[in-house]
Amino acid sequence: MPEDWDGIISRKINRKFSRPISNFLAKHRFLTPNQVTLLSFFIALSSPILFLYKYPLFAGLLAQISSIVDGVDGELARLMRKKSSFGAFFDSTLDRYADVAIISGMVYYSLFFENFSLAFPFGILAIVGTVLVSYTSAAANLAFKKKYNKYKEGIRAYAASRDMRLFIIFIGSILSLLYFQAIAATLIILAVLTNFIVILRIMFYKSKFSSPKFV
Repeated sequence: MPEDWDGIISRKINRKFSRPISNFLAKHRFLTPNQVTLLSFFIALSSPILFLYKYPLFAGLLAQISSIVDGVDGELARLMRKKSSFGAFFDSTLDRYADVAIISGMVYYSLFFENFSLAFPFGILAIVGTVLVSYTSAAANLAFKKKYNKYKEGIRAYAASRDMRLFIIFIGSILSLLYFQAIAATLIILAVLTNFIVILRIMFYKSKFSSPKFV
């Protein structure tokens, strides 16, 4: 993940761990950037498995670790001078699969272990919102790149960014040790937050580019 895409969690927390890892890998050349992307993906896929086996704390921890490792591939590509368009595409594609898998694990956990009867509809909303947050960001960048950029979106650009979403899941997993239905509450937060940001983003760009030439 490029550093100029960073959300606040990546800047303040994740990069403090990912940079030393990237420097070590660049020095010893154990892994390529695309291999690190795959590693991050498989770590993320371990999270829903742990939700299925009723280990929410470790599931959330692995989601956060995958978020940290997700920053390593871009850093390593720069350090090794192996940046590529395919690498960015590959990373983004696997991230979407990982996001859906993690949320699906949360749905299963909240439905069967927390008795949250609305787990499925909120899970669908969380998945749709998560995918649309990423899609609308990419679409806005493609459509308005020469006229506007994501930094001018302010909080809309980062409030539901991937690093923030995975960190929210991590915090929810910690709270699950103290509160019943903490994962269900986390699922609701993700569903509301992501879709709210998508709506705000649509309204934001409509207000900036609503003239006929941009329709």
